[in-house]
Amino acid sequence: MLRSRRPAPEDDQLKQLSETVDLLMALMEATNPDLKRHSERVANFCARFCEKYEMLEEDEIDLVYFAALVHDIGLLPVLGKDQLKSGRKATDTTKASPDHPLIGTKILAHNSCFKELLPIIRHHHESYDGSGMPDSLEGENIPFGARLISLFDHYDQMMANGAKKASTENVLEDIYSRARTQFDPMLTDKFIEFIDLHGKDTVSYSTKRARVTVKEAFTEILARFKAGKIEAPVMPQVVMEARSLINAPNSTAEDLAAVIEK
Repeated sequence: MLRSRRPAPEDDQLKQLSETVDLLMALMEATNPDLKRHSERVANFCARFCEKYEMLEEDEIDLVYFAALVHDIGLLPVLGKDQLKSGRKATDTTKASPDHPLIGTKILAHNSCFKELLPIIRHHHESYDGSGMPDSLEGENIPFGARLISLFDHYDQMMANGAKKASTENVLEDIYSRARTQFDPMLTDKFIEFIDLHGKDTVSYSTKRARVTVKEAFTEILARFKAGKIEAPVMPQVVMEARSLINAPNSTAEDLAAVIEK
């Protein structure tokens, strides 16, 4: 089991990162919706994979998730010049622009909130045997997040390749054949198991995390009530409102805070 010992990022830093990524995703949507959807699928799969196999702490999963959302941001200049004219799908431009990881890191380096994401984005097309780009890194010298994104990026591109769309079985066979050359063999085994179990799921990692956060906050509040650290509200409907809120699919921690402030 891989565990990060890096201190959790400050809340304001994570908020800034999230808001900046949202801005870039909006730009991606305006430039090429296919690329945005591809990036979202890769990001959700990567984050949920890490959760399932407990490979990273929550703050590290967030960083991999955000890195996966913008891992192809370096394709936007290519799409701006060529994609709109030719009508090629976003996934077809990867081979046409092999230096897009370098372009992406150069773009994102202008904002300090991406500092920890840059190595993941730069190296997501390295190969486990050292034959990849841009720096010919090999094995565990490749950042963990980059090795993981490489798997799901390849999988999603093959599954979404228009008329050449392949079956899941064929794609997984192809990926398995590339273990130890292109992909990390340890991750590849778990990846195949994960796709077999969850390959058709469409649960959003960010939405799931929001619901979990609300439940955790409500649980903590109830525990503080029982411990006598919080006086019971004068109006019992506050508790009823909070209970109803926790079952709402789109509720957030901010919504719960507003109820409690009553």
